Amino acid sequence: MSDTVNQASVKTFSASGASAGVYGTNTVFILTGSETAFAALSDAISQAWGIGPDQVNVLPLPGADTALNLTFGLDVHSDFFSIFFRQALATDSVAYENWQASNPFRTVRVWYNAIPENNTMFGAPDLKPRVTLQNELDILPQFNALVNATLANLEGRYSLLTIPYEADLTGYATADWGGQCFLAGVSCSADNRDTVYLTSAPTPFFTDPTDQYIVLGANHVATGMANYSNLVIYNFNGQLGLNVILNDQYQGSADIPVPNYSNPTATATPAAASVYNEFFLWKFARSCGALDTACSAVSGGSWPSLPNGIPGIFMERAYDISAVTAGPDMADLIKPYVVQLSDKCKPQPCDATGCSGVAGYFLYDIAYGSYSVSQSSTLAPNFGATNAIDGTNNGTYLPAVTNVESQPFWEIDLTFSRNVSSINIVGFWADAYILFSNTPFTSNDFATSYAQVKKTFTTNNNRLVTKS
Repeated sequence: MSDTVNQASVKTFSASGASAGVYGTNTVFILTGSETAFAALSDAISQAWGIGPDQVNVLPLPGADTALNLTFGLDVHSDFFSIFFRQALATDSVAYENWQASNPFRTVRVWYNAIPENNTMFGAPDLKPRVTLQNELDILPQFNALVNATLANLEGRYSLLTIPYEADLTGYATADWGGQCFLAGVSCSADNRDTVYLTSAPTPFFTDPTDQYIVLGANHVATGMANYSNLVIYNFNGQLGLNVILNDQYQGSADIPVPNYSNPTATATPAAASVYNEFFLWKFARSCGALDTACSAVSGGSWPSLPNGIPGIFMERAYDISAVTAGPDMADLIKPYVVQLSDKCKPQPCDATGCSGVAGYFLYDIAYGSYSVSQSSTLAPNFGATNAIDGTNNGTYLPAVTNVESQPFWEIDLTFSRNVSSINIVGFWADAYILFSNTPFTSNDFATSYAQVKKTFTTNNNRLVTKS
């Protein structure tokens, strides 16, 4: 109902005998509709605690000339009011937990035995203006280049579904402060003046467990448009936050968003190239690979979770600009771009005859070139064994894929004995054995081939996990 007080504008004072730092700091808020009551309480608190009246915060309930028709009093017809105190970004988890355990909040209800004759009610609050000193529109071309290059790199392998941006999911566009929410009958689920919420439209997530989601956006702290920002994936049905990515994790996440992607500003001037660091690209999936440094695994079972097919949203927050202690104007921010990736090459369901096998994209050094390759079967003419060594993995490649069968395999003859220093299989999602032998394999039976191998490796969701 009042304007928001945040870390840039809250009034605090040091606690007597308390340790230094934020947890040794006190703050007082008075929630009232009466200017007269606030003045009296502020003066009494100042004298009792030895602080100045300017160190006491007020959250005014607007009453006079606001058309809100708030009902004050203690009877059953009176309105109810509360204070919402949000704590964010505790950098010292031990101190934070100790502070919480100390029961740090005290709430006291105070009322006059007789209302003063000169009682003055608060009017509508003087809202902090969303004065935008700059905007992100000057780097919009670079952001669009990042989006277009990322999509071009993915569309060969994945079916892409863009999830639209939803401007008014939190009531922000309808009401800019709590009194407007009250009058309009809008449930504003967001803070109003000190932040904006950039939100994707509610969409059923993980309709297939292999689906992945990529969010591209601007780091609003790096662009100077916020003091703090984050990205959260929510279970929309329960308004349950699942994973949070903080702005200090964004740095570098868009440097290599997908294989073979190049920085669109790399050949530009240093000033233009530096703007590239003001973007982020984050992936959300059921599981993340060992090299997925900008990826968050989303649980589908253990709490907190987002089960398959349940609506989810991505919400990006941008909190206050120091110069004005208010949030940025939504119109001046780059909106997040969200895309769902559905694998075109995902295997058929397993049945009594076995499972389909993607034989691999064997792309690196030793295997790239003119070698003899084969596989147990070929799903279609375009999915032959040579696809795995054609040197392409830029999003337009075709993989080597077998039929549905019980023991699918792919094989390459390296012509003579070699030292193999590394193995990188791109796009392979199943568990598999990698078998090495100094002599040609003579059988298509796994047990027989395993018996003759010189060295074996096993994979688990694309990660090399054991070797023997």
